[in-house]
Amino acid sequence: MLLNEEADVAFPDPWSVEEAIKRLEASGAISKERLIRLEFRFISLMGFSEEQSAWTLYDVIMNDPRMFSELICLACSSDETTAKIAWRILRNCRRLPGSRPDNTIDPEALIEFIEKTRELCQAAGKLTVCDLVLGEIMSYSPVGSDGVWPCEPVREVLDRPELERMRRGFQRGVLSRFRIFSKACYEGGDQERELASIYRNYADALRGSYPYLASALDEIAKTYERFGEYEDWDALLRLEGY
Repeated sequence: MLLNEEADVAFPDPWSVEEAIKRLEASGAISKERLIRLEFRFISLMGFSEEQSAWTLYDVIMNDPRMFSELICLACSSDETTAKIAWRILRNCRRLPGSRPDNTIDPEALIEFIEKTRELCQAAGKLTVCDLVLGEIMSYSPVGSDGVWPCEPVREVLDRPELERMRRGFQRGVLSRFRIFSKACYEGGDQERELASIYRNYADALRGSYPYLASALDEIAKTYERFGEYEDWDALLRLEGY
């Protein structure tokens, strides 16, 4: 469905693309299927707001296991252009399956989506990629009703012993997103240690009930501690004039 080609046209600027897509979504002037193909085709021109601009595409992908698994397969295809587009869509997905308007997660919808998607991707020989990508997406989980992150439905999924690859994807999602890019010249690793403390506290809160997830959160904390040590040494070398 995603690869049905639209006619070749000259690419306009990103703002014009976003506005045109928004108007098409609001108007209902074209079919949902064609709108999805258009959003897929023009996703690379939507800048940093692509999930908000390509709302129909992301809504379908994160509610239809068949479409999600198709996108996983496209991301692994030999067609470099198609694979690049598919990866871009997957890597910029902030919406969890089962998301509700109030920013909570429907646990049954989340589990049903994950199980069906994994079944389809296993049949296609893409289960490893599927688990890693789903883990990355779940790193955007909201905070739970008890104030602990991630939320309860995500905890139930990520604590399943057999989903080690999904936990690795979850860790990668966190670490790739929360990097420190702004700090004073001789600051050292204080910001990294603050992040380590946050994830250590989450791990401690979940250790008794979700041991596998708590271990994954511990590893995130340890990684930030190592980043902090590196920044300490880098600051010291700067002070010494290196």
